[in-house]
Amino acid sequence: MLLSQAVVRDRPYVDFDTVINELAQYGTWQPDAAEKFVFQPKGLPASWAPFREGQWVYTDYGWTWMGRDRGAWATGHYGHWKLQSAGKWVWVPGKDWLAAGVEWFRSGKYVGWRPAHLDRFNNPLGESTPVTSNPEEWSFVLQDKIRGPLKPEDFAGPEATAGLLAAAVPADHVFVAHWDIPRPGPPPEILKDDGGKQPPVWTVRDRSVMEPDAIGADGYLAYRPRFHQDGDGIFRRVELFLNPRKENPDYESVKDTLAPGRKPDAKEQKQIERQKEREHLNQKHQEDLYR
Repeated sequence: MLLSQAVVRDRPYVDFDTVINELAQYGTWQPDAAEKFVFQPKGLPASWAPFREGQWVYTDYGWTWMGRDRGAWATGHYGHWKLQSAGKWVWVPGKDWLAAGVEWFRSGKYVGWRPAHLDRFNNPLGESTPVTSNPEEWSFVLQDKIRGPLKPEDFAGPEATAGLLAAAVPADHVFVAHWDIPRPGPPPEILKDDGGKQPPVWTVRDRSVMEPDAIGADGYLAYRPRFHQDGDGIFRRVELFLNPRKENPDYESVKDTLAPGRKPDAKEQKQIERQKEREHLNQKHQEDLYR
């Protein structure tokens, strides 16, 4: 299986808290026995699946997902999606930007994809069962539907998907630039319109602000920051978000010695302020450990 990963360019550094807080509006962060922590979207229909609301665009990184889902700039390009045994999709965070963390198959006139099963380094996980064994993970459409934004009616139903998977084979291609580049997915020639015209290979350009991916006059515009945290640090930030450090109440002990209504004198106030400052430094130290 091939994955297209971005080469590091001059991109901004941010704390992973940017992603945590952004996604918290649209779902819940929760512990996971296998993955440490995952994000589960809320308010979506039972039939929802990742990499369906949006469109495929061919860029200098290969097939790139331009999603319309809330927070798709993060969940469509970092980490990976996982289908739990209960039939719920959850997102596992990651630190590296990918054009799209999916694997591709083709079956007759159809092309299909599913979220790739990846480890923390974006390497494919070993499979104990065939990759085609669970139709619920897969999205199949007729090849010509790839040309524009995808619609719900474009996707094959569960029974049709199972039949397509029975005859499916991996879809990879070689992109010819200054040298031959093996890439996942069907060849970009399937994007040709009825008149035989093919859209350009868009160059990925970096946005400086958090906005959805879009096609602009000078290329494919993407907000794809780098994170201060490594993989472990990302999970520590999620843990800190779910279990925030509480302030040490020691400085309250001075207040407890005061009679009701009496303000602290200068010595007592200085003691309170020193305790507050120690707490502030301790809290900063704890948060630095979680970066």
